[in-house]
Amino acid sequence: MSLTDIARHRDPERTDYIIQNWLRNRNTIEFLGIWEKLNNSNFNPIEFEGFRNRAY
Repeated sequence: MSLTDIARHRDPERTDYIIQNWLRNRNTIEFLGIWEKLNNSNFNPIEFEGFRNRAY
């Protein structure tokens, strides 16, 4: 699955805007945090907390 292809389907002229907004979404940040926690042995939950707190 390609995030770029999904964004292109939504708005072919503004894929960058679609992806940018998706990456700012609180649910996206939560998902990425869970994925990192499960798959990244170097995941830093303290540092992640700062990213999560800045999400919309």
